Amino acid sequence: MPRGGARPNAGRKKGTQNKVTKERAEVTKKVIAQAAADGITPLEVMLTAMRMAWDAQKIDEAVAVARDAAPYMHPRLASSTVKINDKRSVSDLDTAELVAALHAEGDADGIASQEAGNRKSDPLH
Repeated sequence: MPRGGARPNAGRKKGTQNKVTKERAEVTKKVIAQAAADGITPLEVMLTAMRMAWDAQKIDEAVAVARDAAPYMHPRLASSTVKINDKRSVSDLDTAELVAALHAEGDADGIASQEAGNRKSDPLH
C-alpha cells in the first residue's frame, strides 16, 4: 500500500469550521444578540450618525453615512428576464390575432375616412 499523497475521503470535510472560526461565530452571535436586546443595531447607529451630521449641516458626511446605510434600507432589485413574443410574419399569427388585427385596421381606416369627410376643402392644399 503506497504511503503519502491525497487519499479519497481523507482530511477535514469542506465547510467544516475549525475551532477558532466556531468561537468567533459564537462571539459574534452573542454581540449581535446583546446589541439587539439593548435596542442598538449597526443600522440604528448609522442612521443616528447620518441625522446628527444632517442637523449639523455637514451634508457630505451625512451623504457618506447614508450611502453606507442604503443597502440595509433599500436592497437592490433583482435582475429579471423579459420574454417578448414578437411575431413578425402573418403566417405566425393565429386566427384570433388576424381577426383582431383586421378589425383594428378597419377601425383606423374608418376613423381616417370620417376625419377626411369632416374636413372642409382647402383651396390652398
